[in-house]
Amino acid sequence: MNTNVLTSTDCQVVVFAVPGDAGELATVLTAVLGLHPTDAMVQSRSAPGVLPGKLSREQAERLAAAIQNIGVRAEVASPEELADLEATEVVHHCRCVPAGLEIVDPRGVVQATIPWDEVDLISVGVVPQETGWHYPTGDMAILSAARRSPRTPLEIPATAGPEVWITCRSPFRSFRIDHKRMNYEYLGDCKTESATANFMLFLNDLMRHAPYAYVTPSTRAFLVHGPERLFHFDSTDQLRRYTQFHLLIHRHAG
Repeated sequence: MNTNVLTSTDCQVVVFAVPGDAGELATVLTAVLGLHPTDAMVQSRSAPGVLPGKLSREQAERLAAAIQNIGVRAEVASPEELADLEATEVVHHCRCVPAGLEIVDPRGVVQATIPWDEVDLISVGVVPQETGWHYPTGDMAILSAARRSPRTPLEIPATAGPEVWITCRSPFRSFRIDHKRMNYEYLGDCKTESATANFMLFLNDLMRHAPYAYVTPSTRAFLVHGPERLFHFDSTDQLRRYTQFHLLIHRHAG
């Protein structure tokens, strides 16, 4: 008996539509996976898309069948079908040049040039940025002879900002660019003091140079300043799974 087949937890479930009632999907997740109702409701908001968590083939098939029973299309996806975006390279410096997308290393040396016809997918989302700063409450500058009691730190909420995920073919590669950590030197005189404005210039350059790339709905909504709910994500991980989902759709369509 091959125990690896029985214990492997590499499969994921892909939900292709929004349930009429998110509570129905949450109920299914609770019943099949034993999730806490609150966690199940959070996961149900991933639809349509790749549900969080990896499952055994048997678990994934039971979950997909149960979701189908509430009238929502769902499929089991193996690792071969879902692009692995967990090892996506974070890029801080790149350039849009006629030859392709140049990836530049910290020393300013061109690490790779991706021909424009190899740029396969562009996915933008607004996600929470780094964790907010922590400040001690109370005025620490005041001198006192009294014993100082421990104080609870005050956490300032993190701000949100856009980032773009880019996948390329032949061979498959994926890159992630945070708008605040990107070096926009290639923009030259067009570069502004605003990272958001520079990101928009870069994104428009990217779209112009790679007209045949699959552009996710969130990206299109972001470009036209559409409703925020269409391009806001709770986390970078949620955007990763959204990108994974649309890459799967793109590959199936191809």
